Amino acid sequence: MEARTHIERALYSDLEAPVVRASWKPLESTLSPTESLERAGSVAGIDGGSALEEANLGQKVFAVSSAAAVFKAGFRPEELRVYQVGVIDFFKAEDRVRIYREALEARMASYVAVTGLADLILLDGSIEANLIAEPVFKAVLPGRYASLDEEEREAILREFEKVMGGIPLHSILRVVAASPAVQKEVEEAAYRIVGEADEGECRKSLLAVSALERLEQGVSIMALISAAKASGVTLVSVAKRSSAKSHFRSVRPDIALVQRFTRGPGYTKPVVQDVHVSNYILRAASRLLGNELKGGVTLTTLYARLAEGAAPLRIELLGALNESEIKDLLETLSGMSVWGYPYPLRRAHELAKIGRADLEAGLRAIGFLPEMTGREALGE
Repeated sequence: MEARTHIERALYSDLEAPVVRASWKPLESTLSPTESLERAGSVAGIDGGSALEEANLGQKVFAVSSAAAVFKAGFRPEELRVYQVGVIDFFKAEDRVRIYREALEARMASYVAVTGLADLILLDGSIEANLIAEPVFKAVLPGRYASLDEEEREAILREFEKVMGGIPLHSILRVVAASPAVQKEVEEAAYRIVGEADEGECRKSLLAVSALERLEQGVSIMALISAAKASGVTLVSVAKRSSAKSHFRSVRPDIALVQRFTRGPGYTKPVVQDVHVSNYILRAASRLLGNELKGGVTLTTLYARLAEGAAPLRIELLGALNESEIKDLLETLSGMSVWGYPYPLRRAHELAKIGRADLEAGLRAIGFLPEMTGREALGE
């Protein structure tokens, strides 16, 4: 019973209720899906998928995908999908594959923007969360941390620019650092930076590799933002879950407070903020994209429920939008939603989804049989 009391105290409190309810504004939308599309022009939902499968005792086969579902009133939906498959070490494999997926999603969205396929682009997830994450420069070793010093970080930045130089970041539909032809080049660059000393099973060189990969992800997002601004596209990210607490300054996540203390369609008071971007990502993006990028990225953030009985969503809009623009956009999203979630994003999710069984079946179809995984002794 004591454990239950602690859990209830952590999850439930009415202290924040007045603040959350005072911020909540009702949303009324009578737009049909066709009317919503006519208002928006054309809408693209962008999402990605990924899967990992053990190949041997030290490596995994990965697959990442990205898909765009483009809708325009009076036309059949246009669907685009790209896949990428490769092999990586166990070291931070899940995190690294997530970074590949996010980079590929940004590439797909950039492609949609520069080709003029959509006037409104909806991204799954959070632009802010992806931008504020620093490149990974530490790894746990027994009793201490292995990390990269300032000189090594600068060297990583220079090597990254060499690897990425001349590549059209606004339109290429693959993750360069994850490509087999480039992986060896990236690994050799990492050894040049940190040396070949065996520090915790060479983790320091793998730290340099993961930092190069993280730079590509960050620069890909900055390329998307640049493309959206240049093309006049409205860029919106939609997150189903969030741990952010900056909206209400509570110990509980904002989205959990909105879920508990609000009812019916509506949205919170928008917050306009400049999101800090890592200096390394800004410098790399400035040099590779040919634009001088400084400071941060301006986002308008709010929480919204788009249908009766639906879960709230965290919504981020690129730029500083006024109240009228925000209300029009939310009405448009509500009109094209199913159970309170924009259908273009749902369709993109269905297109991009990769299950582990799909990856296993694909590998077996080409005659690849995974080796022993080391867990057979446990009956697994």
